[in-house]
Amino acid sequence: MDMEYLDYHPLRRTLAGRFAIGIFVIGVILILIAFATPYWLESDPRIVGSKFEKLGLWTHCFRSLPDPYVQNLSRFYSGCRWIFDPFTTGYSELRGFLVPPFFVAVQFFFTICFIILLLSCILVPMYLICFGPDHHYYVLLIKVIGILLIFSGFLGSIAVIVFGAMGDSRAWMPDWQNNYLSWSFALAVVGVVCEYVAGILFLVEGRVQGRKRKLRESHSAYTMETKA
Repeated sequence: MDMEYLDYHPLRRTLAGRFAIGIFVIGVILILIAFATPYWLESDPRIVGSKFEKLGLWTHCFRSLPDPYVQNLSRFYSGCRWIFDPFTTGYSELRGFLVPPFFVAVQFFFTICFIILLLSCILVPMYLICFGPDHHYYVLLIKVIGILLIFSGFLGSIAVIVFGAMGDSRAWMPDWQNNYLSWSFALAVVGVVCEYVAGILFLVEGRVQGRKRKLRESHSAYTMETKA
């Protein structure tokens, strides 16, 4: 009976596969929002006179930040700007302060994490729509998706651990005692965890589908021998 079920229901995904897809979608949404929003580090809005407001991977926002390279404090920065803003006078010289080496590492690892996740966004629809269980590379595709998600989660883990350890340190943004890790950072952490969970579930799904394939092939071989 089990053999017949596997033989005539090859498109059925296991519970692991269904959960993998759902958690994958959640992870994509969370990491996309974290990648694009400027709320990794934020200043307490109740504090009056704070120089710093908030920042993300690619945007810094200040209330009134004096340029540390101007001696007479005649230049201040306020509002939100792209890190690589080419139009604001003196902002390129300030980049060494805004983007220290640890933050460059955070940007690098989280960007690679995001790119690999985008690649997975191409492969998962192929798993859902284009490749069937009888396709030669079906099981391999599922395992590749799982490995990519775990690797992406590993790179994302490096980014959030480094930022969590050094993002609100006293050596970086002004008024450090009033700054705290905000919701974009929290979404990044949860998104990375979702990548790990989805990756493991895809590997489980690949293992189960591989066993189903072997059972179908052995059942087909047995049927042919019986008919012969």
